[in-house]
Order: sequence, then structure tokens, then C-alpha cells
Amino acid sequence: MAKPTFPRQLSLFLCALILFVTPVTGCNSGTSFSASLLPYAERTRLADDSIGRAIASFNEGDQGKGDAHLHRAVILLTTSLSDDFNDEGFIQVAQRIASLGRPNDAIRLLEPLTKDERVAGDPRLWAALADAANKAANTSRATEAERRAKMEADKIVASFGIAAPDSAKAPKQAALATYAGQYFSEFAEKDYPKALQAYREAHRLMPKDPVIKNNLGYMLADHGASPADFDEAVRLTRSVVEKDPEHPVFLDSFGWALYKRGSETERDLEGARRRLREAADLAPNIPECRYHLAVVYEELDLLPDALREAERAVLLRPGYTEAKELVERLKPLVTAQPSPSPVPDDAPSPVPGVTVSTTPSPTATPAPTDR
Repeated sequence: MAKPTFPRQLSLFLCALILFVTPVTGCNSGTSFSASLLPYAERTRLADDSIGRAIASFNEGDQGKGDAHLHRAVILLTTSLSDDFNDEGFIQVAQRIASLGRPNDAIRLLEPLTKDERVAGDPRLWAALADAANKAANTSRATEAERRAKMEADKIVASFGIAAPDSAKAPKQAALATYAGQYFSEFAEKDYPKALQAYREAHRLMPKDPVIKNNLGYMLADHGASPADFDEAVRLTRSVVEKDPEHPVFLDSFGWALYKRGSETERDLEGARRRLREAADLAPNIPECRYHLAVVYEELDLLPDALREAERAVLLRPGYTEAKELVERLKPLVTAQPSPSPVPDDAPSPVPGVTVSTTPSPTATPAPTDR
């Protein structure tokens, strides 16, 4: 009998989990069960730990042990807007291990999913595969995966406006619209108008879902074009924080929306600082939280604190262009001050090289990978 593929093994494990816990939890899927047990920040911390252990095992030549750790990370990072099997955890884990120098393991993780009709229509899957293939210098596979990603994204856009809100088809179509929004905002060549269109479609279909409200709110805050857009961003992100005040991604989106709203007189800089500080304390390994906090500190003329947070963002993601530019701008300003050293804070220190994706997504990560 052939050995089951990695995704198939995970599916079997989740099925066993469902049978065991459903009478107690009332969950409809193993993925929703795994997400419901732990807060977001704790799940991502545990997932990062598992990914680190997996890479250590791979480096020691123990693929079986490494795969077992990846199993755990995938489960921790898998949630869904619907009860269908989804690839969210697989994509996040693949992105992380590819960025940490294991692109071939990322390809090995994703390839079987491309043949699974339940998730093969997700453009993010193909885009993540293309990224891993590029990192592995597999140009032909990368080109084909990029082509397929665009094709699947265009198919999703063509379906907009067909399903009725809160209908039986709404959760699945909202999830697909969210996937397209992520694809256009971070995976492909950036197309923010299309991303915003996709997030609005998801919100039309499931207007009460907190993850969808957060995703749309963040996109409006980051790429809004009018005062009405920024006001809507604050309204949406505030509503999800009121329901879940300890979710770092929601706090980050709300804080960023407060900062981005309107003119200088309309912005709530102190409110933005407070929410962003809470987000960074709850999830110290999200580079966007660090960068957003640095921007607000700079606006408040707290330059040493701004430099510290910007440097932490770069430590977490060495290729974070905006954070690196902010560091270079702040360094001479801080050096010129009489007391260049900031007062130490009590925030948890980030772990170098370990990042948490903050892309608007069904896992409720708010801001992007590049948000």
C-alpha cells in the first residue's frame, strides 16, 4: 500500500480529531477545533516553535521528525471561513520554511495540494508554490505556478456578485474572495483596487464575520482613497476589537486605522499608539505590528522608541523595505538627540528570523505579509 502524502496524513489526523472532540466541543471540523482552543497569539507562537524544530530536524537529516513538527504547525495555523478542508495552514507554513532556506521542503508540502480539487482553485496556493520554486531555482515550475495562480484569481473575480449574502454558498464564496484579495494584495504584482474589490465581495457575502470585517477595514486604512474610506476602516476595525479585544491582529488593524484616518487634527495618535503597543506586546514576532508602532512613535516625536521598534521589525524580516528605510531615516535623528537611548520597555523581545504572517486571511491575520 502506498504511503499517504503529507496533506493526506494531516486530513486523516484531523478526521480522527473530529470524531474524538465533536461531542464535547460542538465543532464541525478539526481545523475549527484546533483554532478554538488557543488564542491567536499563542497558536502562532507554538507554530513558530514547531517550524523551528522542524527545520532543526531537517538539518540533522531526520525528515520524519521534521514532518511531524510541520504537521503540528499546519494544524495550529489552520482555520477557515467555512467548514470545508482548506490550505491556509499549509500555505503559511510553506511560506515560512521557504523564507528560512528550505524551499524544497515547502514545495514538497504544497505539491500534493495542487492535485486536490478542494483547494486547487486557491490562487495563493499556486503563488506560494511559485515563490518556493523560484527560491529553489526551479524556473519552469515557478512560471507554470504563476500562470495558474493568475488564472484561478481571475476565475474567482468572474464569480463576484452571483451568490446571495448569508446563503448556503456564501461561506465558500467569501473564502474564495478573501483568497483573491490576498493574492492581489501580496502574492502577485500588487493590484490594490482588485484586492479591495475582493474584500468588499467577501464582506457583502458575510457581513458579520470578524475576520472579513478586519481584512476589509485594514485594506481601507492602508489603501483608502477618501475620508469615507478611512472612516469605514475605523468603524470596521473598532467593531472587531470590541468583540475580541486581545487579538493582536485586530488591535494592529484598529490602531493603524486610527493613525491613517483623515487629517492631522482627526487622527487619534494616542489611541493608535495604545492599540499598536498592545498588539506588539501580545504578538512580538509580527513585523508589521513593530513597524506600525514605529511610525506612530515617530509621529509623536518619540524618536528613540520609533528607532527601537523599526529595528525590531527589520530583525524579524530582514527584507522589510519600509522598516529599513525608517531605520535609516531615524538613526541620524536619534544620534543627534542629547539622550539617544530610549527608556527600556517591558515588551517581549522578538525572535530573530521568526515571523508571523499578518496577511488579511481566513486565519484572521490582519495586516499584510507586506500586509
